[in-house]
Amino acid sequence: DRYSAGGAVSIRGVSTIEECVFIGNKAIQGGAVWGASGTTITRCTFLGNESLTSTGVGGIALDAGGTVNAVILANTLQGQACSGSSVTWTCSNLFGNALGDDLCGIDGGNNLQLDAEFCAVDPTTSLNVDIQSDSPCAAGVHPEGADCGLIGAGAVACGAVSAQPSSWSAVKRMFR
Repeated sequence: DRYSAGGAVSIRGVSTIEECVFIGNKAIQGGAVWGASGTTITRCTFLGNESLTSTGVGGIALDAGGTVNAVILANTLQGQACSGSSVTWTCSNLFGNALGDDLCGIDGGNNLQLDAEFCAVDPTTSLNVDIQSDSPCAAGVHPEGADCGLIGAGAVACGAVSAQPSSWSAVKRMFR
């Protein structure tokens, strides 16, 4: 089945994935990325991925072990965000995932569970994974002062972005 393991990438040997973006992938069990032992994922962004079953994995499935460093894993729609009890996670940010933002595997330190503060209001739809200058994922802004560098695949490309609640009448007045 084309969706069984790895909705975007299915790795059978030792591999490295760096500075990639995975948005809107679907898999029955194995996540947007399914990897064999020795898989390393660095500075990637995962948004809006999902398992086609409620018990599967929508994001990263490294059940045979591996390393995840400086990754944003967010907004997984269905299924677990990740799997793999022998995966070491460092300097990564998990947030907004349907079944929670807990790490699966070994906490190597400096991981976050915070809004990444993307420049785009809806990065999953716009495919814009750039982050704000005050994002906890920007180099030098880690809330605990950790030297993680840039987290995720997007660049720091805008200042602080804010959205204000408004009525429909107020919005129409702005364009008269």
